[in-house]
Amino acid sequence: DQILKTIEILGIPTPEVWPNITHLPDYPKLAAYESKPNCYRNNLDRYMESTEMPPVARDLLARMLDYDPERRITATDALRHPYFTEERPPLRNAFEGLKLLYPRRSVKKVSTAN
Repeated sequence: DQILKTIEILGIPTPEVWPNITHLPDYPKLAAYESKPNCYRNNLDRYMESTEMPPVARDLLARMLDYDPERRITATDALRHPYFTEERPPLRNAFEGLKLLYPRRSVKKVSTAN
């Protein structure tokens, strides 16, 4: 379930982090998750700290994943974020420099002709 995956990373959305959540029709269903607050706390910082992600990238990711749409960064503002000017551009191969063996995938071209 997608909402559960989101809750596992971002924690349970509460009125403190998303004031208008109480107006959503499914808000009462979140009560089941609130009974296990230690399981569903915000783990985003912990996940980001386990990577070599620079602080400016962490800031952009956190802003893009904000529960509250009123506070969440817009696509236009995200493209203007310092991450895109202060950090070196992403590598052509996202796995370059990693010390793990990533399996090659075979990609088959699908014909679009009728």
